[in-house]
Amino acid sequence: MNKLTILGVPIHRLCVIVMFLLMSSTVFAQEETYTTIRKNVNPLAFDLDHNLSSTQDSLVLENKYLFKKIRFLNKTTEKVFEFKPAVKRVKIPLDELPLGNYTVMFYQADKIIVFQIDRILPFDYKSALDTRVALNDELIKKTANAAMADIINHALDYDSANLSLTVANADNGFETFQTRTKRAYNISDPNRSNMISRTEYRRTHLRPNGKPYTD
Repeated sequence: MNKLTILGVPIHRLCVIVMFLLMSSTVFAQEETYTTIRKNVNPLAFDLDHNLSSTQDSLVLENKYLFKKIRFLNKTTEKVFEFKPAVKRVKIPLDELPLGNYTVMFYQADKIIVFQIDRILPFDYKSALDTRVALNDELIKKTANAAMADIINHALDYDSANLSLTVANADNGFETFQTRTKRAYNISDPNRSNMISRTEYRRTHLRPNGKPYTD
């Protein structure tokens, strides 16, 4: 083996693999670039720490001295942020800025520091975790609604059946009660309401001499 190898891979082939991985990483990183910043490297701007947030959706400014105004300006858009009272540190959201290149003007009491940011891609992305949480919430809501509807339907059916049964039993009981409480037949009583008939009386009663009514 007269060629330099690392873990059995020829060195020239390893170099090709590393270059490919670096190029792939660069392309992937470019796909996730939403905002870029071009800092002011003038020594007079040394006290101002101006960076993008890790998600590139905010501008984070921290200065040694108090400041009260930031201005974003390009050919079509102007947006101003004023701070009362003045501050030394602030995080400014960039989601309201249309895509494009902006001159940013930082106003301090005795000077103005200028730098640039470029809004490249819109912030319309969602993390996979947020998406899963939203889907789970929607699934829980649908399941709860379906379960509640099923409970209500069963409750209505159950109550309707019980109501019908209760009403029927009440009617039967009332009729039985009416039958039990009918007054005995009395030919001399002009009020015949709830009174058994003469035929029924003769069928269920005996004559005063103890014999049945047979004629």
